[in-house]
Amino acid sequence: MWHMTNPLATVEQLYRRNSFGAIPTDLQDIIFFTTQCLTQAAGILLRLPQSVTAQANVVLARYWLVESPLNYEFSDVSAASLFLVAKLSAHPCKPRDICNVYAYLLSPSSALFKSGQTPANDPSSYYLSETAYSDMHSRILGLEGRILYSLSFDTHVSLPHPLAITYLQALDFLDQPKSNVSQRVVAYLNTALLSPQLLYLTHQPHALAVAAIYNAARDIGAKMPECAWWEVFDMDREELGFLVVGMRSLEGWVRKQRQDFDELGTGMITRDFIETEMRKRGLRIVSVIMRLINVHNMEFLEVSDPRAERYAILSHTWQDGQEVSFQEWNTYITKNQGWKAVAQKSGFKKIKAACRKAEEYELQYIWVDTNCIDKSSSAELSEAINSMFAWYASSAICFVYLSDVMCHNDTALSMLEGSKWFTRGWTLQELLAPTNVDFFSKEWMRIGTRTSLADAIADITSIGKDYLSGENLHSASVATRMSWAATRQTTREEDKAYALLGIFDINMPLLYGEGEKAFLRLQEEIIKVSTDQSIFAWEFVTEMRWSPKVFRPHSSWVSLLAPLPICFQNCASVEMAKQELRNPQDEVYSMTNLGFVLSKHVDGGIYEREMVDIGKLYEMFAKKETEAIRNDEGFLEVTVHDVNVGEITGDIERISIRPVLY
Repeated sequence: MWHMTNPLATVEQLYRRNSFGAIPTDLQDIIFFTTQCLTQAAGILLRLPQSVTAQANVVLARYWLVESPLNYEFSDVSAASLFLVAKLSAHPCKPRDICNVYAYLLSPSSALFKSGQTPANDPSSYYLSETAYSDMHSRILGLEGRILYSLSFDTHVSLPHPLAITYLQALDFLDQPKSNVSQRVVAYLNTALLSPQLLYLTHQPHALAVAAIYNAARDIGAKMPECAWWEVFDMDREELGFLVVGMRSLEGWVRKQRQDFDELGTGMITRDFIETEMRKRGLRIVSVIMRLINVHNMEFLEVSDPRAERYAILSHTWQDGQEVSFQEWNTYITKNQGWKAVAQKSGFKKIKAACRKAEEYELQYIWVDTNCIDKSSSAELSEAINSMFAWYASSAICFVYLSDVMCHNDTALSMLEGSKWFTRGWTLQELLAPTNVDFFSKEWMRIGTRTSLADAIADITSIGKDYLSGENLHSASVATRMSWAATRQTTREEDKAYALLGIFDINMPLLYGEGEKAFLRLQEEIIKVSTDQSIFAWEFVTEMRWSPKVFRPHSSWVSLLAPLPICFQNCASVEMAKQELRNPQDEVYSMTNLGFVLSKHVDGGIYEREMVDIGKLYEMFAKKETEAIRNDEGFLEVTVHDVNVGEITGDIERISIRPVLY
């Protein structure tokens, strides 16, 4: 019978939903209602069965149990949910159709949510350009993966509609015309999908079906059995009463919201509107909560702005099976069963020692990545990783604990080079972000500061001393910053990219399970905000250049972007093009659904089809024919079908890209 039941929301999940970003309850309800209505409208225009659209409504509601609605634009989440559920059904939708429908529904020409007269139809208001489509398509695909990850890839939804018809048959359709009572029951079930009370997440399908039948019977005046007939369908009176009221109250609630919020009559609610409304109420928009450990009583302090407190922060390498999780720390604090076992872990002793060190520095709080993040929550983990660089930067001091370096003064410096800490991916940002960094040995003896050890650190990491303070970080080229992480290792493949988010000031969703695609996504995000073309200065590596893990380029590699950070290992000296050599008109490039689009401004002359000059940095020789057109702005738009090898003509020393296929 598992296929007839649904996983229900837990008390903890419902509590977390009410605390997301301190969004007032009334605004959360409006977000939920309007987004679910948008999903229903899109399903109708796409001619999807109601069963598919209803499942998309439920999947969307489940997703917002674990992630804040303010993380992404509401319409994008709706589109991604519908696209995902349709793909898994017998009625898949083309991405272009999804994007076109949502472009229309969000346009001034759409009648959705509009009060008064139907707006005039202006096709230009919902025309979707190729670039706009590409951007929306990318957002949908990214959110699709995010939703799957947040729901642990469990997209099973059991709807109450079939059960309701079966129950009606058992009740002989209440001696009413079949179509009349059936349509009324289905209408109540569809209405419940829109309810901010999350009826589909807190009650099983059979309960929803019984409540819909009860409401329909009242509306049409049907005579019901005088006994407690609902008990036959495994329903108790209290639950029935709650659901009946919940289903019938939505209409009145919507009417009141339309009176309170004029915007409900002007179109789809957006994230900008919600954020503006929160500011009007004097509320701070908080999407990330940081937990600090009070070094005196070991309890947590939750802060929304890390700059409000002075705290130390710990940088260290993890030891398998010995680190203390968020749940284990709470077990110790509350002295619940198993707390003594937690206190015996070496990771616990490390945290206690760090707390004592913070006290010596006259700091009341400290942050440690092992126990200050609830890693069982994918939403919290994602928010924390995207905020981690800022947390390290805001700290009063960072304690770097080198568990494999002994305290002897004459050997500590010589042992630095062999420390595991300098080989890990996450410790790169922990080295660069903080204002002050102190290094400690295994015995917690101070070895020195980042400033006093700058020469040794520069030799070990190949990071110039000018960049070690983190102040001049963005003056380093993209290729140079990539080279710092080229040989660093992480436990999970995706973390090679996620550990660089702060280095490049990028915020993007985490999708554990995507493997090496994470690094491609990172580069695509960098391209959106940077004109530094050194991102193309990578080269494939050989067995001799990379040990112990070997990457062998596959003959089907189809991107101008590097497959792995290791491809930048020889790019430490690559600099950005000199300002006087850079033409802003040449720095427009983007990733589209057709591939990588680059433009070169030309003032007359002959275009040689065998060679494409990109930004005066390198020449790309095409094995196959290229396609070129001159647009209205005088740009030469080039599509390169197959690039075999490139040669640098500017400041970059080399580039080797092979093969590239669009």
